[in-house]
Amino acid sequence: MLRILPRTLIALALCSAAFAEDAAALQKQISEKAKGIKSLRCKMVQKMDMSNEQFKMSSESEGTMEFVRKSDKVSLMRMENKGKSIMDMAGQKNETATEQLVVSDGEYTYSLTDQMGVKNAMKMKQPAGDPSDVEAVMKDFDLKVLPEEKVDGKDCWVIEMTPKAGTPQAASGGKSVNYYRKDCGWIAKTIVMTPEGKPMMTMEYKDIEIDPTIDPSRFVFTAPPGVTVQEG
Repeated sequence: MLRILPRTLIALALCSAAFAEDAAALQKQISEKAKGIKSLRCKMVQKMDMSNEQFKMSSESEGTMEFVRKSDKVSLMRMENKGKSIMDMAGQKNETATEQLVVSDGEYTYSLTDQMGVKNAMKMKQPAGDPSDVEAVMKDFDLKVLPEEKVDGKDCWVIEMTPKAGTPQAASGGKSVNYYRKDCGWIAKTIVMTPEGKPMMTMEYKDIEIDPTIDPSRFVFTAPPGVTVQEG
């Protein structure tokens, strides 16, 4: 049986405490920088690859995101993306093309999905809070600071996030690695792992523009003719 000397235990405890302190300080720094953003525009690229003994699924999508902060509690957002997914189950492949629009007008969030020509729209009350509030996002995770890296040519802080036991995140998947821009605090890339620690999904935010002028009409949702908006 491996014996750990008391001195070693003390050193490990101090090391863990230092990592936690570093993570908390960095978390606060990222959040403060992100809260200084008044508006933002960027491109999004997502790739996903999942597999087990029964099936394989891969997907790719590209799109754009626009964000405007109205106050500490109210924000506007518009996301558009197009992509395709391929599912292979027992040798039977099925390919699906999807287009999606999500618009948050400060009070409600609307989503419009077009899957192979079939359109569906939903409306739900917009959750309260600031999507750029990193401290609120990270509260259900144990944090570990990793070496800094560059993403899209920009210096980034890197934080590994492991869901705390008993949280919804712990039940739905494994840890993630998140890259935050040092110049503005906005997330530049996230890698989501399977419970086994294998990369499952990567999302990158490219060509980030800070504080651009965005037409308010971009955050007004109008359903296409013939499409009924369902209440969520």
